[in-house]
Amino acid sequence: MRVAFLLGYGLLPLWAAVALIVLAFAVMRSDLAGESLWALLVAVPACAVTLAITWATTRTYAEVSGSRARRLTLASGVFAAANATLVVAAASYWLAGENRTDVLRKEKSEVETFVSLNEVVRSAAGEPLRASVSLSTFVRSAPLPSRYEVSVAGAQTVYALVEVDRRVQPATFKLLCIMRRSQTQQDSQVDACSQ
Repeated sequence: MRVAFLLGYGLLPLWAAVALIVLAFAVMRSDLAGESLWALLVAVPACAVTLAITWATTRTYAEVSGSRARRLTLASGVFAAANATLVVAAASYWLAGENRTDVLRKEKSEVETFVSLNEVVRSAAGEPLRASVSLSTFVRSAPLPSRYEVSVAGAQTVYALVEVDRRVQPATFKLLCIMRRSQTQQDSQVDACSQ
């Protein structure tokens, strides 16, 4: 029973990853299905969590004194509490990611509006004007970009480099410069605004 619990629940993320990969290869072209192999990278650390839950549950069952029913009840309580904690942690992580995505989407829209209304950008690109974020620059461990490169299509295409200041709320934007080429086409060792 304990071995089945260990192999079944303890390695559940691994079994789920294998099932996903088999399903992907069964219904997709093999070159596309190969992308499903990333599931193994997620399964290994996830197995550490499920194995820890398995270990805590089996240790509780083995260490508690009393009848088999009492030991099973306490072990089941440990199992349920650990899984509830895991679900809450996963949901919190997912919601934080969703919130970050919403903030990022809103901020990109605000940056595009800021650039579209900027007179310096309007005279450099000409009319009609269409702005869209083409590149985001992140600094160490920051969840949101510190700079945006905005592609501005008008009579000609230019690139506006915008810095974000989040020390105040709502965040403010500052036009650093207008470039003729995207940063991806420039020398990364030289400041983008001086090229």
